[in-house]
Amino acid sequence: MQQRWTLSWHSTPAFEQSVASREPLLVLASGIVFTALFGLLLSLFARRAETIKVLVDRKTSELAEREALYRLLAENTSDMISRVAFDGTRLYTSPACMRLLGYTAEELLNSNAFSDVHPKQRSRLQAEYAKLARGEIDESKGVFTLHRKDDDWVQAEITLQLVRD
Repeated sequence: MQQRWTLSWHSTPAFEQSVASREPLLVLASGIVFTALFGLLLSLFARRAETIKVLVDRKTSELAEREALYRLLAENTSDMISRVAFDGTRLYTSPACMRLLGYTAEELLNSNAFSDVHPKQRSRLQAEYAKLARGEIDESKGVFTLHRKDDDWVQAEITLQLVRD
Protein backbone atom coordinates (compact mmCIF):
# COMPACT_ATOMS: atom_id res chain seq x y z
CA MET A 1 0.00 0.00 0.00
CA GLN A 2 1.57 3.21 -1.20
CA GLN A 3 0.39 6.57 -0.31
CA ARG A 4 1.35 9.71 -2.19
CA TRP A 5 1.83 12.96 -0.45
CA THR A 6 1.97 16.32 -2.04
CA LEU A 7 3.44 19.22 -0.20
CA SER A 8 2.64 22.64 -1.35
CA TRP A 9 4.23 25.77 0.05
CA HIS A 10 2.92 29.22 -0.51
CA SER A 11 4.46 32.30 0.91
CA THR A 12 2.34 34.87 2.53
CA PRO A 13 2.12 38.38 1.10
CA ALA A 14 3.79 39.72 4.25
CA PHE A 15 6.80 37.42 3.71
CA GLU A 16 7.03 38.39 0.04
CA GLN A 17 6.99 42.07 0.94
CA SER A 18 9.63 41.64 3.67
CA VAL A 19 12.01 39.84 1.25
CA ALA A 20 11.40 42.38 -1.50
CA SER A 21 12.17 45.28 0.78
CA ARG A 22 15.44 43.69 2.03
CA GLU A 23 16.64 42.38 -1.34
CA PRO A 24 18.68 45.45 -2.35
CA LEU A 25 20.31 45.50 1.09
CA LEU A 26 21.22 41.79 0.82
CA VAL A 27 22.69 42.28 -2.66
CA LEU A 28 24.70 45.29 -1.47
CA ALA A 29 25.98 43.48 1.64
CA SER A 30 26.95 40.42 -0.42
CA GLY A 31 28.78 42.61 -2.92
CA ILE A 32 30.69 44.40 -0.16
CA VAL A 33 31.69 41.10 1.47
CA PHE A 34 32.88 39.57 -1.83
CA THR A 35 34.74 42.75 -2.76
CA ALA A 36 36.48 42.81 0.63
CA LEU A 37 37.44 39.14 0.33
CA PHE A 38 38.73 39.65 -3.21
CA GLY A 39 40.72 42.71 -2.08
CA LEU A 40 42.22 40.74 0.81
CA LEU A 41 43.16 37.90 -1.52
CA LEU A 42 44.69 40.33 -3.99
CA SER A 43 46.65 42.00 -1.19
CA LEU A 44 47.98 38.63 0.00
CA PHE A 45 49.10 37.71 -3.53
CA ALA A 46 50.77 41.10 -3.97
CA ARG A 47 52.61 40.73 -0.66
CA ARG A 48 53.73 37.21 -1.62
CA ALA A 49 54.94 38.44 -5.02
CA GLU A 50 56.90 41.25 -3.36
CA THR A 51 58.51 38.78 -0.92
CA ILE A 52 59.51 36.52 -3.81
CA LYS A 53 60.92 39.49 -5.75
CA VAL A 54 63.00 40.57 -2.74
CA LEU A 55 64.36 37.02 -2.32
CA VAL A 56 65.18 36.69 -6.03
CA ASP A 57 66.90 40.09 -6.04
CA ARG A 58 68.94 39.15 -2.96
CA LYS A 59 70.01 35.79 -4.43
CA THR A 60 70.83 37.42 -7.78
CA SER A 61 72.97 40.00 -6.02
CA GLU A 62 74.76 37.32 -3.98
CA LEU A 63 75.42 35.31 -7.14
CA ALA A 64 76.78 38.38 -8.95
CA GLU A 65 79.10 39.10 -6.01
CA ARG A 66 80.38 35.51 -6.01
CA GLU A 67 80.90 35.54 -9.77
CA ALA A 68 82.80 38.83 -9.51
CA LEU A 69 85.00 37.38 -6.76
CA TYR A 70 85.76 34.21 -8.73
CA ARG A 71 86.47 36.23 -11.86
CA LEU A 72 88.79 38.51 -9.86
CA LEU A 73 90.65 35.48 -8.50
CA ALA A 74 90.84 33.72 -11.88
CA GLU A 75 91.99 36.83 -13.73
CA ASN A 76 94.66 37.77 -11.20
CA THR A 77 96.19 34.42 -10.35
CA SER A 78 99.62 33.60 -11.72
CA ASP A 79 98.36 30.11 -12.68
CA MET A 80 96.71 29.63 -16.04
CA ILE A 81 93.16 28.37 -15.56
CA SER A 82 91.13 26.95 -18.43
CA ARG A 83 87.61 25.65 -18.62
CA VAL A 84 87.56 22.94 -21.27
CA ALA A 85 84.60 21.08 -22.82
CA PHE A 86 84.64 17.29 -23.10
CA ASP A 87 85.76 17.54 -26.74
CA GLY A 88 88.82 19.59 -25.70
CA THR A 89 87.47 23.01 -26.75
CA ARG A 90 88.57 25.84 -24.48
CA LEU A 91 85.53 27.68 -23.12
CA TYR A 92 87.49 30.04 -20.86
CA THR A 93 91.16 30.78 -20.22
CA SER A 94 92.52 33.15 -17.60
CA PRO A 95 94.80 36.04 -18.60
CA ALA A 96 97.81 34.19 -17.11
CA CYS A 97 97.98 32.33 -20.44
CA MET A 98 99.88 35.33 -21.85
CA ARG A 99 102.77 34.78 -19.43
CA LEU A 100 102.83 30.99 -19.86
CA LEU A 101 102.06 30.51 -23.58
CA GLY A 102 102.31 33.99 -25.10
CA TYR A 103 98.68 33.97 -26.28
CA THR A 104 95.87 36.24 -25.14
CA ALA A 105 92.79 34.64 -23.61
CA GLU A 106 90.81 35.69 -26.68
CA GLU A 107 93.26 33.89 -28.99
CA LEU A 108 92.81 30.65 -27.03
CA LEU A 109 89.01 30.85 -26.83
CA ASN A 110 87.41 27.93 -28.72
CA SER A 111 90.83 26.44 -29.55
CA ASN A 112 91.72 22.83 -28.77
CA ALA A 113 93.42 22.52 -25.38
CA PHE A 114 95.41 19.45 -26.46
CA SER A 115 96.98 21.13 -29.50
CA ASP A 116 99.52 23.00 -27.31
CA VAL A 117 100.81 19.78 -25.71
CA HIS A 118 103.94 18.19 -27.20
CA PRO A 119 102.87 15.53 -29.74
CA LYS A 120 104.72 12.77 -27.84
CA GLN A 121 102.80 13.61 -24.63
CA ARG A 122 99.42 14.50 -26.13
CA SER A 123 97.94 10.98 -26.04
CA ARG A 124 98.87 10.60 -22.34
CA LEU A 125 97.05 13.85 -21.47
CA GLN A 126 94.04 12.88 -23.60
CA ALA A 127 93.88 9.48 -21.88
CA GLU A 128 93.83 11.14 -18.44
CA TYR A 129 91.20 13.59 -19.65
CA ALA A 130 89.04 10.71 -20.93
CA LYS A 131 89.27 8.95 -17.53
CA LEU A 132 88.18 12.15 -15.86
CA ALA A 133 85.26 12.57 -18.29
CA ARG A 134 84.11 8.98 -17.65
CA GLY A 135 84.21 9.56 -13.89
CA GLU A 136 86.99 7.02 -13.27
CA ILE A 137 89.14 9.62 -11.50
CA ASP A 138 88.44 12.93 -9.75
CA GLU A 139 91.74 14.64 -10.49
CA SER A 140 94.92 14.10 -12.45
CA LYS A 141 98.27 15.90 -12.27
CA GLY A 142 101.28 15.70 -14.51
CA VAL A 143 104.14 17.67 -16.03
CA PHE A 144 103.77 18.32 -19.75
CA THR A 145 105.68 20.23 -22.39
CA LEU A 146 103.60 23.02 -23.96
CA HIS A 147 104.17 24.89 -27.20
CA ARG A 148 104.37 28.69 -26.89
CA LYS A 149 103.31 31.25 -29.46
CA ASP A 150 106.99 32.20 -30.05
CA ASP A 151 107.68 28.52 -31.04
CA ASP A 152 109.50 27.83 -27.79
CA TRP A 153 108.56 24.93 -25.48
CA VAL A 154 107.83 25.26 -21.77
CA GLN A 155 107.36 22.71 -18.99
CA ALA A 156 104.16 23.12 -16.97
CA GLU A 157 102.34 21.13 -14.34
CA ILE A 158 98.79 20.47 -15.50
CA THR A 159 96.02 19.59 -13.07
CA LEU A 160 92.82 18.20 -14.55
CA GLN A 161 89.74 18.40 -12.39
CA LEU A 162 86.09 17.85 -13.27
CA VAL A 163 83.92 20.82 -12.35
CA ARG A 164 80.17 20.43 -12.78
CA ASP A 165 78.02 23.42 -13.72
